[in-house]
Amino acid sequence: MFRYLLYPLVRFALWVFFRRLEVKGRQLVPPGRPLVLVANHPNVMLDVLLLAAFAPGPFPRFLGKTTLFKNAVYTFFLRRLGGIPVARSQDPGRQLGRNQDMLREACQTLKEGGALALFPEGLSRSGLQLRPFKPGAARIALRAEDEAGGRAGVCLIPVGLTYSAPGMFRSEVVIQFG
Repeated sequence: MFRYLLYPLVRFALWVFFRRLEVKGRQLVPPGRPLVLVANHPNVMLDVLLLAAFAPGPFPRFLGKTTLFKNAVYTFFLRRLGGIPVARSQDPGRQLGRNQDMLREACQTLKEGGALALFPEGLSRSGLQLRPFKPGAARIALRAEDEAGGRAGVCLIPVGLTYSAPGMFRSEVVIQFG
């Protein structure tokens, strides 16, 4: 319920923040199927807000680095928004074994017909050059399919986020699905 209360506020704020906000390819996303939205990550906060506000289908649950969940206040909000912590090899004090919990939670979301959103580069960075993708999105999709006996129907959807000036007020952004 918390997500649905914030949804109109976030969407309005994004329309105010950007001079031009264009969403393309929503019609390419098959309806009624579990989705894994796989996006580039040029802006730490805006990328998440844009995907949350304009992704087709069910509200996506985001995978986020465990360091985001260290603060009790952040954890409270992230969990209510459906956030799933991911232990990354580059994080201090990492506990990669905790990723079994992440895999279980992510796969359950997909088997229930939900949506996940993740950034397979593993970090946010500005620039036009993509970093190599981590295999997490494919692993999650394949595991969910395996656990569902190949009947889950999971769709991996690439998402391109292109900013004219990332983070600058009244700039432009294009969100391309598919």
